[in-house]
Amino acid sequence: MQSFYDKALHYLFKALEIQENKLGAEHLDTATTYNNLALVYERKGTYSQALDYCNKALATRKRLLGGEHYLTGQTHNDIAGIYFEMGNHQQALLHYHKALAVQEKHFADGHPSTAKTYNDIAVVYEMQGEYAKSLDYCHKALAIQEKLLGAEHPITAITYNNIALTYKMQDNYDSALEYNKKALTVQEKILGKEHPTTAMTYNNISVIYSELGDYDVELEYCQKALTIQESVLGEEHSDTAATYCNLADICKAKGDSDTALMYFKKDLAVCEKVLGNNHPDTATAYNNLAFMYYELQNFNAAMQYFNKALAIFDKAFGSNHPHTVTIRNNIKEVSRQIEC
Repeated sequence: MQSFYDKALHYLFKALEIQENKLGAEHLDTATTYNNLALVYERKGTYSQALDYCNKALATRKRLLGGEHYLTGQTHNDIAGIYFEMGNHQQALLHYHKALAVQEKHFADGHPSTAKTYNDIAVVYEMQGEYAKSLDYCHKALAIQEKLLGAEHPITAITYNNIALTYKMQDNYDSALEYNKKALTVQEKILGKEHPTTAMTYNNISVIYSELGDYDVELEYCQKALTIQESVLGEEHSDTAATYCNLADICKAKGDSDTALMYFKKDLAVCEKVLGNNHPDTATAYNNLAFMYYELQNFNAAMQYFNKALAIFDKAFGSNHPHTVTIRNNIKEVSRQIEC
């Protein structure tokens, strides 16, 4: 896959050289190429370069088209997506709201693009622990999608899953399961039972059954997900890593600490390689491994990984976020155990 991105960059830079020479750096066609370069760099995971080119595109479009043009709004949306991948949720929200202001002006009666931005904003709020806001934006997205796309559309199913996740974070497992199963019904029918997106929903459902204490059903859904992901996405994909984490939780609940530790380490290895050492998902992997070591009474290892998680959450979410506060409390408890 990487070679395809490199080929895309090669041809985009050839186009850019012609455009900058013939049209100038401040031409709309040149700005489009800046934006396309940014999207390829984002796919490669080279976020700083993606951001540089997106900002070039934004500056040109604002200057030539104004701040309220649809293309300017779309560039804000692209920048927000890059910041989200970088784990910078404050900047992601800032640009998503700028994009949304443009979309709401151009599409007063609702549009799939507006619904997507509502959904994106909802995901950020969910990650920040602002669950009421997250549900509000999810339902705004859902109202548009069910009206324009229908209840049995894969994009509508994404919103069902997002709503389910927020309910799960509120410990409302019955509602979470209801919306996850709505998503699954659509995905199995439209995408098929071997699709990576369907696999993600299998995984989401497995997590709910874990919270409900039904580990046999959890394992069934988890194994369905892993079979698809390892086959289609490979072992070094972030979705596969999420399933490793869920399998670790199952093994932990069943008292198989050695296997749980193995799967937590597999999850962390993928997160560090794919997302980097400063991403919130990597912090979650550090946190999970720390808990495992704590339960094994390896307090020094637990302290090491809790501190890694704390550094990331503190930077990404701030010191008052529930995740940050919880980890700081965990560190205090580990410190007491070490002192004993």
